[in-house]
Amino acid sequence: MEIRTAFFLGAVLLLFSNPFAFGQNQPDSALPSEETSSDGESGDEFEIEDDLTVESSWQELVWDELDSDSILRYDIVIEGFDEKNSEWTAVRTISTDGNETRLMIEPKLSAGKYRYKVVSYNLIGFPSAESGWNEFDIYKSFKPQIRSVSTAVNRSSTIYLEEYNDGILNVNGRNLFGTKDANPFNYTSYFLVGTTGKNRLVIVPELLENSSDNRKIKVHFDMDKIDVGTFNFVATDASGRSSVLNDDNRISVKFKKPVDIDVSGGYAVPMNLFDDTLPFYLDTKIWPESLRAKVSLLPFKRRWGYIGVGASAFYMRIRTEFDNYEIDGNLYAAHLNFTFQKPIFRKVGEYMRKHFMTVEARGGIGMTSFANVLFHFPHGIDSEPLNSSNLSFDVGAGVQVYLMGRLFLELDADFVVALVPDMSLGMLVPSVSVGWQF
Repeated sequence: MEIRTAFFLGAVLLLFSNPFAFGQNQPDSALPSEETSSDGESGDEFEIEDDLTVESSWQELVWDELDSDSILRYDIVIEGFDEKNSEWTAVRTISTDGNETRLMIEPKLSAGKYRYKVVSYNLIGFPSAESGWNEFDIYKSFKPQIRSVSTAVNRSSTIYLEEYNDGILNVNGRNLFGTKDANPFNYTSYFLVGTTGKNRLVIVPELLENSSDNRKIKVHFDMDKIDVGTFNFVATDASGRSSVLNDDNRISVKFKKPVDIDVSGGYAVPMNLFDDTLPFYLDTKIWPESLRAKVSLLPFKRRWGYIGVGASAFYMRIRTEFDNYEIDGNLYAAHLNFTFQKPIFRKVGEYMRKHFMTVEARGGIGMTSFANVLFHFPHGIDSEPLNSSNLSFDVGAGVQVYLMGRLFLELDADFVVALVPDMSLGMLVPSVSVGWQF
């Protein structure tokens, strides 16, 4: 005979909150997986069992028998641990009606530390085998309720990621007990559970305070663990009975501005990096008569950064004078870019933080065009104008520093490569701009 040590134990909650006891092993789906990492995250789906499912497994013993046909019945011997005298004492012996290897303990045991062994009887009624002792704990059962959850900062159930938040939540409800360390037979576990996605994020907060009537608690969780989305605050007692998921315990995490639009314009200085065609004719590698403009749309905002699209363009005036001729004209470049921004905040006052800087990276494709580029010779003789549009690529980076409100100063540098016939124009375009975030 083999004894299966993975048994389930429990008890029901009577009227007027008078508890019986239940056992140690809760249904796995009522709690995060044992593989939950130390930072409180779990890759397993978080589900809450209904009370009937949880209670159906309370105070049930299950064991394996290799030769059940030769067994008449079993005796289950249960002993309790006397904490005062530090000794085991007999509590109860229960006999099965037949060779069933599953037994519900009736009447239920009270809270405490127990152990049991199984004695099997052969077909003529004599003991044939005896298992070793298996220890288990019985806990008190109180179904927790969550009636409200609010942040200590703004006293609401909404967390704005633009604001400073200390990660402290005030929770009101019923049957909100301390942790297992405080009471090994009557405790509550707390979780912040993401409500979206196939694999729900599970964050285990730290219990800071709980009231003497077990109706209020204060917890702290790591703000860096959460992002945009909705979460439920869940309380689970030692039996596996959990608070229901509803609007009363729901927390919304969002940005006050769901979409950012950045518009900027300023001064640029294109510099030739490679291919000497233009420097040969123009006798310069720098064109200071230039302007730049940029717009970015960022609809996807998360704690780790903002993602969106943008458009950038710059204008360069071509103008050079020599002894016997002059060259003038225009160069335009415009690109559509994939844009990533990393906002940087700093704490301002006790409960606020300010967006004071943004680091940006971008890259994309566009066109670079020469427009009406002419050679002017003496006696009013002009060359045929050069007008061409060419495929080009842009990679850039920049920093936005907010001066006041949504007004920002922007420093950028773009690397542009244009595929012009008979040349590959490569330019570095540093710029300084002033912008506004809508």
